[in-house]
Amino acid sequence: MCFYDQHRFGCGDWKWGHFRQHCAKEYRIGETCGMKLIMQTIPTGTKCKLCEKIDTKMRRRAAEVERISRWQRDGSKFRASIDKSMEIIRGLDYEIYELGCFGYFDLGTLVKQIDTQDLARSTGYWSGQPVGLENLVKNILRFQYREKHTACNDIGMTVITAVQMVLSAQFEIDQHKSLHDVVDHIEQISKNTEWSYGSATYFLRFNKRGHIKKHCLSPVCSAGT
Repeated sequence: MCFYDQHRFGCGDWKWGHFRQHCAKEYRIGETCGMKLIMQTIPTGTKCKLCEKIDTKMRRRAAEVERISRWQRDGSKFRASIDKSMEIIRGLDYEIYELGCFGYFDLGTLVKQIDTQDLARSTGYWSGQPVGLENLVKNILRFQYREKHTACNDIGMTVITAVQMVLSAQFEIDQHKSLHDVVDHIEQISKNTEWSYGSATYFLRFNKRGHIKKHCLSPVCSAGT
């Protein structure tokens, strides 16, 4: 996976930002592998476009309700205007419902929220420039970074490094297994386990929402299930 900035909105949604670093499998200048991992998270302090649209429609709905209330106080002479406003409100209610139905968290897929860059700095593992995931794994936490360019492994390595960086030093005393042994054990358990949750229907890529795996013609999708 190649590394990008992540812009997080005040409503909790997010979008991809600028490209930051190539992955180990992509050497051509100006090109990326098509898979994305977060380099750092940048809070925007504003709502996303989807929430702004919902807010706009809610304000318009409130204005129509206020008009109806005012016309009703004036008697029945505004009956036609009231009926028209009621029709507008029904249309707005449907549009607000449709806009509110979608969210990344509703797709049943894993949404990555761990920022290893911030963790590495805040826990004292790395104080300089942004550190890549492979360097963090191999040279700082010192366990094998295997099978590069697969989404599940990148996510797994991210979670493992995050846990290691926030663990207290007291848990590192008198350990009978190395971190590499633990990773091997987790990998074996994962291969032998049939999971009862999750979904392989959707694939989030290129900042497109609801991108369905079976409709994708790109070979990258086969690595990102």
